[in-house]
Amino acid sequence: MKTMGGVLAVLGAGALLVSGWRSAAQPPVSLSVKMELGTPPSTTMRFLHQVVAGFERKYPNIKVSISTYTGSPATLVDTMVASHQGPNILEIGTTFIPTLAYSQAFVPWTPAMQKQVVPQLIPAATQMDGLAGQRPIGIPDSASPFVLWYNKAMFKQAHIGAPPTTWSQFVADAKKLTNAKKGVYGAGIAPGDPFYSMHTTWLLSRQLGGQVINAKGSQALFASPQVYKAAKFYLDLLTQYHVVNKADVQFAESDLINAFMQGKVAMVPVGGIYDLTQLKTDPKFVVHNLGVAPNPWVPYGRTKGLPGVPRIESFVSGQEQVIFKYSSSPAQVAAATKWIQYYTSAPTQVLMWKEYGDLPVNKGSFRNRALQTPLWKSFLYIEQHSLPTPKVPGWLQLPTVYDKAMGNVFDQAALGKYAKGDLMKTLTSVDSQINATLAGMQN
Repeated sequence: MKTMGGVLAVLGAGALLVSGWRSAAQPPVSLSVKMELGTPPSTTMRFLHQVVAGFERKYPNIKVSISTYTGSPATLVDTMVASHQGPNILEIGTTFIPTLAYSQAFVPWTPAMQKQVVPQLIPAATQMDGLAGQRPIGIPDSASPFVLWYNKAMFKQAHIGAPPTTWSQFVADAKKLTNAKKGVYGAGIAPGDPFYSMHTTWLLSRQLGGQVINAKGSQALFASPQVYKAAKFYLDLLTQYHVVNKADVQFAESDLINAFMQGKVAMVPVGGIYDLTQLKTDPKFVVHNLGVAPNPWVPYGRTKGLPGVPRIESFVSGQEQVIFKYSSSPAQVAAATKWIQYYTSAPTQVLMWKEYGDLPVNKGSFRNRALQTPLWKSFLYIEQHSLPTPKVPGWLQLPTVYDKAMGNVFDQAALGKYAKGDLMKTLTSVDSQINATLAGMQN
């Protein structure tokens, strides 16, 4: 029996025969990819078509069908899992990855698959890849570390030399920057956003050594002392320190960024880098006024971090690509691996950055001179020092309940109807609601 090498040797220079043999061994593979539709849609489609064209030139045996989606990813995923029908590859936010892993409807990445992609990526960006202790299901394709936006011109006018590194400094600086009579405030928040309060409280509570959910993901801990203290500080920005506008209680993050660009807000803590697309609509603002730094990491009232608590300034956030198990043959899994490898390669990532302003996850992308500015070096530093949020299946339940509850608390506070004890009652109710859902997931 001839070995495969022997067959090729016998065929020798018969290029047409060799080509024919390869075609027979490797039939064309169809690959369906569904990506989130960005803003503006025309930019998304222009970029995706460029990626598909480049990929098919490199892999002519793989034909890619690209589509996009808007709206709730949860609805899309629920339909896919229930029907066992969907694209081979789905792009989705990192927040969803643990829940997707829990569904067991997505392909775990083998060590061999990971070897093709992961070594080229920023290690911190890969931390939200699945459930703790299990093989990853997701590969990041862009990063959105949460940062502290600040207005450099307003800082200079207030004689503030550098962004704060402690929350005490943050409050002190915010008071210097606030001129309520002119409608200008030192800080801005977005309690009306469906994820903002959760992200803010998680960061603050971790800096205090607390957790919003236990390690097993079976019990919410919002009424615990550390999380209560974190939530109270977040609320105190409005009720005690008066460094945020009462109008902010209705803000989504897009509203907050608008106020920031208009010079009505000097600092935006826990601001996502994905907002840079909106900021880029005013290039002069980005060049002259935009400053970016890590979020403060030392709890209010302290000059140093708590013993034994790591320095936490941001958390892993961005987009990931997953392979849907039920619609993917072994050949399509192999093709999907090639697609994700190509999408996360340095040239594609730089192209993505130019189109969207999203932070690349490929280490080699940052050799590009355009990405070696102080602004983008700051983003890279923050991403490299980001930590993952809990990798538990019930994580998505937390913002669904908590953000709505905190939105109501902020509304009452803005109307002067907030009373001592209301916050703890709210957090206790949040725990009760979430724990009921988590109990159902355990059964």
